[in-house]
Parts: sequence; structure tokens; C-alpha cells
Amino acid sequence: MTARQLILKGGIAVLLTTAAVVCAVTPASAHTPYIVPTTFAPERDVVAVQGGMSEENAFIPDFGLRGDGDWSVTGPDGVTTPAKPANFKAITILEASVPTAGTYRISTGERPGRGGKAAKVDGVWRSVRPAPPAGAPAAPAGPPRMERGEGEGARGPGPINAADVPAGAETIDTQGFQIAETYVSKGAPSAAALKPRGKGFEIEPITHPNEIFLDDGFTFRALVDGKPVAGLQVAVHRGGELYDAGRTMIEATTGADGKATIKFAKPGAYMLETRYPGQSAPGAAPAARSWTYTLSFEVTQ
Repeated sequence: MTARQLILKGGIAVLLTTAAVVCAVTPASAHTPYIVPTTFAPERDVVAVQGGMSEENAFIPDFGLRGDGDWSVTGPDGVTTPAKPANFKAITILEASVPTAGTYRISTGERPGRGGKAAKVDGVWRSVRPAPPAGAPAAPAGPPRMERGEGEGARGPGPINAADVPAGAETIDTQGFQIAETYVSKGAPSAAALKPRGKGFEIEPITHPNEIFLDDGFTFRALVDGKPVAGLQVAVHRGGELYDAGRTMIEATTGADGKATIKFAKPGAYMLETRYPGQSAPGAAPAARSWTYTLSFEVTQ
């Protein structure tokens, strides 16, 4: 099983700490949001950014990013301004203004993903199927299912129809978010755009994302609401390997301070992806908020 499969299955157990591997397997069959610029070092006053949902290959979209989200561009002065992409069926395009020298943080912001409800029934938390449209039959109760983030053979309770939730049962709403980000530098890189916002899930670059060199690697810190996230598993995929027999995949896990360092064997454009938090244990309360996050960057020699 690949690191990407484990991440998308919600695992945050430690697999490898700052270790790199090359895998001759395809990534997990789950769509992941991404954005990537046409260049990480623009010379003009505008840079084009491509976005989409990828499955088999980094930076190759199966379809565009749906919904506007709260796209933004943070400039070298640290000021964040809204941005408006053009959404197409197969791809999403943003032309970001980069008028002055320095580093820009380009982000889709938190795009609402899957939302739902969970109910505590007989001491066990179960996902709740929404009520069917008027006149439509209710779906049968689901069988026990493999829970994400658990070992092979672990099973949790199946979903329950909304109409079958006992009166007075404890319920919670759940909401998933998707975030895709990248950084570009016009001229000399600067630091203001790298400052964490202190809200939601973030990857804070410790190494400047436009100064990642092959010999040095990339150090970053995972944060939720400004606080370090320990034990977070990430996977990094290299773009441009559509026709290669093997695919580059690098795995890492954050330490107690939320930091991790990725080392690279070859230059290129990369996509870091992770999910926070992992799936709760079978029958336990799910997280009210969860995030799927990706960051694209370039590694040079």
C-alpha cells in the first residue's frame, strides 16, 4: 500500500520519517486538488496557474476545481487579495497579478468538500445517510465496512438512515475542506507571504519554497489553527513522469514540533499532499472538520 493510499485512508501513523522511496506503482484512486504555475519564477506582471483534480498523475487533471472557494493571492507586502479563476469542465485557470518583486502565495482557500452528519447509536458513532427525496425509497442499512486509518480486517459500523436515528441521539455535523497552494517569486524571494494565517490547516514553509535545492531538501511545519501537528503523514509526488516506468514518491512524518524534512533525488516540480486528521477508530466520533491539502513547488540543482 502506498503512502498516498494510507493518507487518503486517513492514516497518520508513523511510516517513515524524512525517508524517500521510488515506487513503481500508481497513486491511490482518489481525486486530489492541486494548483501549479506555468513558472515558479515569473518575469512578467502576471503568472498563469493551472488547477484541477488529479488521480493517477500529479498535475494532470481529470476535471477542473468545482466551486469558487475563496481563492486569494498574498503579495510580498503580506497583503492578501481575492482572486477569481476561470472554471472549465476539464481544468481551472487563474491569471494571478504579480506586479512587484518578491514572493506570492497563491491559494484556493478552503473549498468546502464532503459534508455530513454522524449519530451516536447504542454508544457507537455511525455516519447518517440523508433522507431520500420525497417518494424515493430509503436505502437499506449498510453492512459493517472497513474503516480508514485502521489495519487490515478492522471494521466499523455501517451508515444509518436518517429516519432510523433514535430520537434524542447525540449528533454532530462534519465538514471536509480542500486546499491547494503554491508560491512564486518574481526576482529575489521574500518572506512576508510565507507567514502562517493561524486559521485552519496550513503547511508553513521553513525552507523558502522558491529556494528548494537538491542538496538541501525542503523543511516545513504542519499547523492547525496555528498549533503544530505531530505525527502527520505526508506524501510527495514528482510531476512529469506520465511515461516513466516508475513513479517518484517520497514519504515523511512530522515530529513533535510539527516539522519534517523532505530529501530529493532529482530536480523537478513536486506536489506535497496530506490529509488532517486521520479517520477516527471504528465507532468513535469523527472529526467535525477535516482537510485535504496540497502544495506544489519546484526543486532545482
